[in-house]
Amino acid sequence: MSAIQKAEQQGLERGFVHWDRERIELCKRTICPKGITDDEFTLFIEQCKASGLNPFLKEAYCVPRKTKMADGSFVTVHTFQSGVEGLRARAGRFPGFQGSTSAAVREKDECEVDVDAGVVRHKFKPTQQRGRIVGAWAKVNRDGQSIVVWLDVTARSGQSQFWRDDPGGMLAKCAEVAALKKAYPTQFTGVDTREEAIEEREPSRLEQAIAGQPVAQQTPALPPPLSGPKVEFGPMKGRLLETLTFEECDAALGEAQQLMAAANPKAKWLPKMEANVAAIRERKNALWDAAMEEGSKDEVTDAEFRDAEKADILAKEKEEHT
Repeated sequence: MSAIQKAEQQGLERGFVHWDRERIELCKRTICPKGITDDEFTLFIEQCKASGLNPFLKEAYCVPRKTKMADGSFVTVHTFQSGVEGLRARAGRFPGFQGSTSAAVREKDECEVDVDAGVVRHKFKPTQQRGRIVGAWAKVNRDGQSIVVWLDVTARSGQSQFWRDDPGGMLAKCAEVAALKKAYPTQFTGVDTREEAIEEREPSRLEQAIAGQPVAQQTPALPPPLSGPKVEFGPMKGRLLETLTFEECDAALGEAQQLMAAANPKAKWLPKMEANVAAIRERKNALWDAAMEEGSKDEVTDAEFRDAEKADILAKEKEEHT
């Protein structure tokens, strides 16, 4: 059974009637990059279904990444990615969503942010020099409540042209992504966005597995504290959050998504689950930030990739002639 047939069958079994065979084939022909494997395509479709993000409306993308593997070889891995516009459009289809706003804050602005109360007061004079960027806030209004997030300027950065041209705008978008995920942890669990993407990184264990490469040893977990928040569900129930690895956080978030998607929206345990999911996501982000600070991520340029490909071709031609 091909990847398209599997995706069609699974989609119909789970009630995703809009993901019929015709749409699945159209997605693979027109949206996904050439060279995508059946496993990568199936995973992309499943992530679209789980998140409710529509690739035909440019709410989700299948992005090719040139990645240097643990053994030094170069591969292209295709991954699921969204953007703040996609999350905003998806949230707009929820009954209780009442809009979202965000802005960058500079050192001469007048700004007060009360995260607990969900209140932001931000004033500045556009005609005057406002100084350096110090951070960004975002607010999501849901069901009559305001969810507020603040990001310090050191919390996010990037090397892309977008970050170089408009760092304040990109930081504000990152804050809005964080606020939308905080407001809708069930719907946006496991969704990575272009604004959050970091150019320099090592392949994940999933990417290594898809590429057929030996899985690198994972970084040892941090020493567990004597006490602290724990996982409240699934196979890892009772584990201290600070003992979880990056991969274990991913697994726990995936388990939570399945449990919450199948639950009654009025279930009394849902708020507690959402709070636990938010704590696990914070742990995952902290592990990622710590890895970035180590400076051990290798950026692979197009030139390096082409050189590696050329070397492989020359080696094969030499072998054939000998």
